[in-house]
Amino acid sequence: ATKPVSVLAFPKKTDEPTVVILPNDVYTTVPFGYGPYRVEAVAPLAKLEKKGELLSQSISDTLSIPVLGWITQTAAKADESNDLARLQNYFSWTDIFANPDLSNLKWWDRAILKWKLSRTRSLRTVNLGNYPTILQQFELGDKTPAQRFNKDALFRILLPIFEDPDIRQENVSVEVFNTTTTPLVGEKFARFVSLIGGKVIGVKNDTEDVKNCKIAAQISVANSKLVDFIRREFGCD
Repeated sequence: ATKPVSVLAFPKKTDEPTVVILPNDVYTTVPFGYGPYRVEAVAPLAKLEKKGELLSQSISDTLSIPVLGWITQTAAKADESNDLARLQNYFSWTDIFANPDLSNLKWWDRAILKWKLSRTRSLRTVNLGNYPTILQQFELGDKTPAQRFNKDALFRILLPIFEDPDIRQENVSVEVFNTTTTPLVGEKFARFVSLIGGKVIGVKNDTEDVKNCKIAAQISVANSKLVDFIRREFGCD
């Protein structure tokens, strides 16, 4: 059986890491024109196309969280006694450090991940397959029935995990402008901001030529945690 895609997160509001498990049969939209694929098929697609970013970007867009990288299971047989043991023994770290093709993480980031997992004493697991109400039916182009996440319902499940209470308490309002020709980029970015605790008051299209992303902030919030998060995670000027 295909191993499910699991997202490991270290929310800042708790020392307890969280693993979010995605059902294999749910469809996600693979960016760069690839269209809808079952979650379990995205990793093989990325490998076939030699574009590892297809996996991380697809999951990032689906969950509305920044996904910094991906890593492949290498252990022949993991300890299945509990969720934490399974995660800590998920990888052959010798292989992970020796083979750069097993992850897009830099060597130092792999070392940090190994260190964090070695210090982990408890783990929260959120299996999205246990929440049937967050799924909605749709049809593929050939009329084949399929299911995908309802974005609003999924957001309500993920909010308690990823929201930063300090950012929420700042109550900083954000207006998002999409200056690209790609539809829904603004909406995706707005979900990132909302899930971390920002207050999005509008999403609009604009014609200004922006190379990457740009922040225009009032002096009173220029050094806020939300602005710092956006600048750090998205490389905004």
